[in-house]
Amino acid sequence: ALEYSVELDIEVERTAYLVLLGLLIRTNSLANVVDVVYVMARTGVSLGTHLSALVIYRLGCARELGCAVKVFGLLPDEQRSTTTYTALIAAYFSAGDVDKGLKAFETMKRLQINVALGTYRVLITGLEKSGQVHKLDTYRTEKKILQGRSCPQDVSSEEIICNLLFASDFLV
Repeated sequence: ALEYSVELDIEVERTAYLVLLGLLIRTNSLANVVDVVYVMARTGVSLGTHLSALVIYRLGCARELGCAVKVFGLLPDEQRSTTTYTALIAAYFSAGDVDKGLKAFETMKRLQINVALGTYRVLITGLEKSGQVHKLDTYRTEKKILQGRSCPQDVSSEEIICNLLFASDFLV
């Protein structure tokens, strides 16, 4: 269906793309997910920040790191957010690529994208699972500082979404 619509230059609605993505994810045809996201990006149909994060995270959990990175790369800058960066970091850690996960985190901070408790949860859990406990203290300290200065009204909706997805102990 996707190839047919591209070949005949048929305009497809966002809902149809989302249905196709859901089907591909449920049937574990994850390599094809990138093709759909590519066509969506090329035709100006937005997946949206939150759905992008879920797709990146799902690809990462399935150990499809290359696909997760490609989907992240297809996002416009305004959709590279706390949640999508955290999903990318989680994908790197799921694939065992700790260094790239930490590099993505540093890029996120350098670009002044807000870091959420969910981001620290992903970092700390990933480092623990990879056995790199010597790096944990830094991130645990940063997480405590963030927890100490975060008032509920100071937390953006983007950070709340990230926390709900990645910090299972987060309360709204």
